[in-house]
Amino acid sequence: MTQKTSISKIKQTYKTTKLAVKRVWFDRKSKLIILALTASFIVLNAIILELFQVGKLLFSSPRTFIDGIYFTLRSLHFFPGVMMILLSLLSAILIAMVLYALRIKKQLGASQPTLSGSAKASAGTGIILTLIAPACPSCGIGVLSAIGLTTLGSFLPFGGQEFSILGIIVLLVAITYTAKQIEEPVCKI
Repeated sequence: MTQKTSISKIKQTYKTTKLAVKRVWFDRKSKLIILALTASFIVLNAIILELFQVGKLLFSSPRTFIDGIYFTLRSLHFFPGVMMILLSLLSAILIAMVLYALRIKKQLGASQPTLSGSAKASAGTGIILTLIAPACPSCGIGVLSAIGLTTLGSFLPFGGQEFSILGIIVLLVAITYTAKQIEEPVCKI
């Protein structure tokens, strides 16, 4: 494969992804799903962060709950805050794209609409990495310890922030695979 062929494939993949994301964004249902899920993921992340700090005290009263979330979000440093927003937004876009792709396949008459194996695998991996890499790496330790990787973050050069970047890359790959499912909903064979 020549370099021109590779570049043209990358350009075509970019165009396909851009077109699919635009199509999903301009669909009213999908836009509402994206906005609602992004906000939900951010609030859920703040709740998880706050639970590690104050535990059950967070749920002692509605005022304590709202204050806890508010001050947790305000106290985030720049990089973790940006990562949390970006991961939440990309996860919401991915979920909206998957739902949109399934809706298209159902409208085209598929008896049981489904995505390709690579789209399923990358979407699942992206969402799992988003759970492992919340705004602060120390909060992902609970998930990492469940799979036996508790001290991994301390050995990494950026203290575990690498998981956020890896999560973004995997989510972008998953969005690309899902975009292909939206733009080419029917098998070519």
